[in-house]
Amino acid sequence: MYRAWILVLLVASVGQLQAQTTETEVIEAARQSCADLDSGEFSASDDAVKYVDLNGDGEQDILVDEGQFACSTSTSLFSPTGGAQLHAIVGDDHDVWMAQAWRLVDWGEDTILLLAEHGSRCGGYGYQHCYEAIVWSDDGAMTVRGAEDTIEE
Repeated sequence: MYRAWILVLLVASVGQLQAQTTETEVIEAARQSCADLDSGEFSASDDAVKYVDLNGDGEQDILVDEGQFACSTSTSLFSPTGGAQLHAIVGDDHDVWMAQAWRLVDWGEDTILLLAEHGSRCGGYGYQHCYEAIVWSDDGAMTVRGAEDTIEE
C-alpha cells in the first residue's frame, strides 16, 4: 500500500512547472532533498544533464534525468519503481515526466522524446510495457495524452 501511495504522489507531481527553469536549480533542489533526508550526500552522474535542440529553434534545450542522481541515505529517492523524473527545459517551459527509461529519436525535422513509463500510465500494470512520444511545437510539448493527464503547478 505504501508503494502505491508513493506512485500516486509521484505521478501527481508530474506536469508543467514554472518555478525551476535551469538545470542548476533542478540539481540544487535535488541536492537539498537528499540533504534533508538524514543528511544524505548527493551525487549526479555525467549523464544527468543533456543539451539538445528539442523544438527546432536552433537553441540548446535541457534534459535533466533524476535517474542519474543518487543520495547516500536513500536508494529510491530519485528512482522509485515508477521511474525517475525527467525534466525538459525548453525556452520558458519546464515539463516533467516520470520515465523508467528514455531516448531521443530524430524523425525528419522533429526530435521526439520517447519515454518508457510505468504500465499504469497506459491503463495496465507496472510490469507491462508502456511508451509515450513527445514532440515540441510553438505551443510547447505535445503528445497524444490529453491535458487531463498532465498536472500543472
